[in-house]
Amino acid sequence: MKNRKGFSLLEVIVVIAIMGTLTLTAFNYSTSLNASIRARTTMQNAQIIAEQVRRYYDINAKVPESQTEFEQLLNNQDYFPTIPENLIDTTTTTQTSTKWVWTRTSTFAGTVKPNGIVGDPNQFTVTVDLTAVTRENINFDLQGRSWGGDG
Repeated sequence: MKNRKGFSLLEVIVVIAIMGTLTLTAFNYSTSLNASIRARTTMQNAQIIAEQVRRYYDINAKVPESQTEFEQLLNNQDYFPTIPENLIDTTTTTQTSTKWVWTRTSTFAGTVKPNGIVGDPNQFTVTVDLTAVTRENINFDLQGRSWGGDG
């Protein structure tokens, strides 16, 4: 036999196949991890939006009446320096300019969720319910040193 240097074709093919399998496994893991992170971040962003809708309610005594009013709220720099991202919008052409959908359910309630949801939409829906909020007119009696209100 001759004194060989290098690898045979079969050895090279086996090594490439093993490396390909490992790469594919790592890629699949990172893709599923990315999807999970994107979903979690989108849910947190929906909760941030819900908090600002509550703030909007405190100032205006109502929740947004329509999708247009909701999008104006999202574009308002006083509430959002930048619009929180919807990282799960899979549509190529989104139906809303902000990629978020608002549904008003009553004078004091509504829901916010990302546009383009794949899977269970309830998983990403955040309800803003202010029906339990009551406003009190509080009067302070200086002589009697007592607080009173008509709740």
